[in-house]
Amino acid sequence: MKKQITAVIASVLSLMLWGCGEKESSSSSGEVSQIATEALSDTPVAAEVVQPFADYFDGFNNNDPDKVIASITPQVFIDGLKDAEKYDELRTQTEGDITTTMDYWKETYGEDPKATYMEEVSNRPLTEQQLFFAELCYKYTYYDIKVDLEIEEGYEVTFKYKTEGKTDSAEGEETACFVKVKGDGWKMIATHAGALNQYKDAEDPYKS
Repeated sequence: MKKQITAVIASVLSLMLWGCGEKESSSSSGEVSQIATEALSDTPVAAEVVQPFADYFDGFNNNDPDKVIASITPQVFIDGLKDAEKYDELRTQTEGDITTTMDYWKETYGEDPKATYMEEVSNRPLTEQQLFFAELCYKYTYYDIKVDLEIEEGYEVTFKYKTEGKTDSAEGEETACFVKVKGDGWKMIATHAGALNQYKDAEDPYKS
C-alpha cells in the first residue's frame, strides 16, 4: 500500500513549525535508527548549498510566494503543477502562509521583521540511500505529477539564523537537508535527514 504523507509544502509556515511535515516511521523494530549515515564533515558546505534557505526567507521578507516555492521545489514539479493547473492553488496557499508568518513576526519582533541566515554549525553528507529517500519524498509530495528526477548530492546542515524587527530579535538553530537536483540546482527539504528514513520501506510510486 502506498504511504500517505504530509506534503513538504505544508511546512511553508514559519520557523515555529519547522519540520511539521515529519512523520513517524511505521517500523516498530528500531530499524530506522540503524540506517547508515555519513560522519560529520570537517569542511563547511559551499555557499550555494544553503542558498535555498536564504531564498526561502527572502521570499517571506519580500512577500514573494514564487521564490518561497522555488527554494524547496524542483523546477520539473513546478512546471508539472502549472501544466496540471494546480500551481495557482499552491501559490495562494503560500501567500497565506507568508501572511500568517509575517503577522506573527510583527507581533513578536516589531515592524519590518526579517529572517536571515547567519552561519553553519555543522554538516553531514547524505548517503546514496538518503538521496534516494529524498527523491521519494518529492515523488510522494507531488504524487500526481510524474517527472524525471535525479538528486545528485546532498547534505544535512545545522545552521544559525536570526529573526529581527524594529523592537526585538532572536537567534535560533535549525537543521535541514539541502539536495542538488540534476539540471536544476540546490533545493531545501525543511527537515533533518533522519525524517527521510520514513521512506525506507516505501515503494517508488512511479513503478507501482
